[in-house]
Amino acid sequence: MSRGSMHVGDGKVVARPVALTLVAAAFASAILTGGGRAAAQGTPEANASPAGGPCITLDTTAPASTPMAEGTPEAESLPATPAATDVEDAVVQAAQNFVNCWNANDLAGLASTVTPNFLESQFGSTDFDEIGTQVEDMGGLPPIAIEELGGVQSYDDGRVSLELRYRLGEYQVVDARHFFVAAGDTYLVDQEELIASTAEGDSAIISFTVAADAPIAFDQRSEIAPSELLQLHGRNMTEDGRTFLVVQLPAATEGTPSADEGLPGDTEFIGRLRVQAAGEEDLVLSGLQPGVYALVDTADGTFAPLTLAEPEA
Repeated sequence: MSRGSMHVGDGKVVARPVALTLVAAAFASAILTGGGRAAAQGTPEANASPAGGPCITLDTTAPASTPMAEGTPEAESLPATPAATDVEDAVVQAAQNFVNCWNANDLAGLASTVTPNFLESQFGSTDFDEIGTQVEDMGGLPPIAIEELGGVQSYDDGRVSLELRYRLGEYQVVDARHFFVAAGDTYLVDQEELIASTAEGDSAIISFTVAADAPIAFDQRSEIAPSELLQLHGRNMTEDGRTFLVVQLPAATEGTPSADEGLPGDTEFIGRLRVQAAGEEDLVLSGLQPGVYALVDTADGTFAPLTLAEPEA
């Protein structure tokens, strides 16, 4: 599905036209503006989201297996058609509740809106203690702010997809396709597939690699000038999925930290990237200011320093 242009680096958002039904458009407006309420199957008890409506814990059972978990070919290789109106409405509603639960840092509510396959693909685990530790390492789930929603598509294997762009925290810009599977009279998020970013602005691209016999490291350079967009291209050459965090070091930090010194405890979350085994993905950051940062491999705590140098006078 084609995507129109959208300015991010200069603070302007120009979304392409989206063909949504009136009901779906109302839910989309609620996500984009942070208002509205999600009417989904589940308990009436709801926790307020800091950037949206209530998180409704769904009373439903996730499918024992899903097409994604079974290795279904990627969406580009499957025929897709625009979803029926009732499916479109239900999927947009499910997406809103997912965002609400994420923004409320309600792990139990969040888990009820997704499948085990989603948890495994995003956190490398379905164990709540392990997921809770990862969330704690980030200082809580970084808030999601939806900037754009795309058309809802249906696939022959029963899945439904929704394209979206969102901010994760203050700096990360994510373009993704979310896949949903039916569960009772609602839909659950089953997979997030990152797609090519269409963010516009002056950009710099640097790559990094992690391998079984080598810790995380930038491939060419680790000091660059600030730009509107910074794209980190990551390659995971190990046999396990890895989660990488970008953090900013305190302004008072002197010099570049070494592996022996470790990172200070009061770092600030900047971005997060999950890369599957033998996979490659991109993390796009917008509006980073000069300072000292670190790219952390959460599997073993190793990190690669990154410096955004002050522009020359």
